[in-house]
Amino acid sequence: IQTLLVFTLAFGLFSLIYFTVDRFVSHDDSFFHIRFAELLRNNGFSVFKNFPWIYFSNIAQEQSYFIYYNFLFYLVLVPFTFVQPLFLGLKLYATVFAALSFAGLYYALKKFKQFWPLFWIMTFLAIISPGFVQRLLMARPFVLAPILLLLLLTALHYKKYWLTIFITIVYFFWHSATFFFPLGVTTAYLVFQYFYQKRPDWKLLTSVGGATLAGLAITSLMAPGFLIYIKDIILQSLWETITGRGVKIAEGGELYPANFFDFLRGNAILFVLFIVASAQEIYFYFERRWKRINSITINDLTVVRTTIFFLSLGLFWATFISFRNADFFIWFSILFIALSFDNLAQQFKIVNNFQPVKIGLIIALVYLLASQL
Repeated sequence: IQTLLVFTLAFGLFSLIYFTVDRFVSHDDSFFHIRFAELLRNNGFSVFKNFPWIYFSNIAQEQSYFIYYNFLFYLVLVPFTFVQPLFLGLKLYATVFAALSFAGLYYALKKFKQFWPLFWIMTFLAIISPGFVQRLLMARPFVLAPILLLLLLTALHYKKYWLTIFITIVYFFWHSATFFFPLGVTTAYLVFQYFYQKRPDWKLLTSVGGATLAGLAITSLMAPGFLIYIKDIILQSLWETITGRGVKIAEGGELYPANFFDFLRGNAILFVLFIVASAQEIYFYFERRWKRINSITINDLTVVRTTIFFLSLGLFWATFISFRNADFFIWFSILFIALSFDNLAQQFKIVNNFQPVKIGLIIALVYLLASQL
């Protein structure tokens, strides 16, 4: 019920932002996606390969791969094509899934037993940059992809093997361009599980790795050429960007590296909180080492926090290869900040003393949120 309330709050907020303006956050990709979903509704699965509007491409001429492999994303988008005029369906989808992202974050915070997760949801709604809100409302598959990875982390922590398989498969067909991300998250988790506990659960790697291989096998049967698509479209574009030779494939500006100062200016409060959270996490780590404290149990969140911390650093670095990684960095850093400050509160036993300042903090957050609007 609480997760539903968070969804309702976020949906109301994003609806207020998006439905009260006559503009769209994206003038090309979003319209393409919903029109493609409409074609899928009318013409069936063949639209993924029979796409004559790009006649001179390898897709039409050589039929080497499909135009997209995000099958599940388009399938979910199909019901919104019944909303007419179509741009209203587009806006409705955008607001629903932006709200689902925050509901997913709230669910992850609850599963990690974070103290008063609603406070952090309100905090992040208040401090996120207008640029990030714009990307949340783009009605594209990357909006939900980071949340799926955070939910995967909860499943890894609680050793929900079948749930890790399910999330990995969903992720594979939701955001196929980064199909290997769940495997990367799982590997990082096991590395730090070994570092702290000396007992990595290899079944988790088997579950996620097996699900990834199953996704590849299913895709190869349904639509041969997936790896060619990844090599020609995704990896080639990234390689051209990394080497600075210019992208040969027509792609959006987000493919290029982020401008450091623009990125910092747009997310200044988030960066400050991330630096503070990182500093205290490093402090507690060395304090444990110096005092030779080895009381970390299998249920402790140290493994989760450390995993998210290093993944956030890696994604921050990757942002300067391709701005597409910024969305992943922001969501991972948000969860890390919440868990880290919760750990700080527990270490200094200030959780029970938090109630007197709660009202003041809510008033401050409401003010920040209003100023964002």
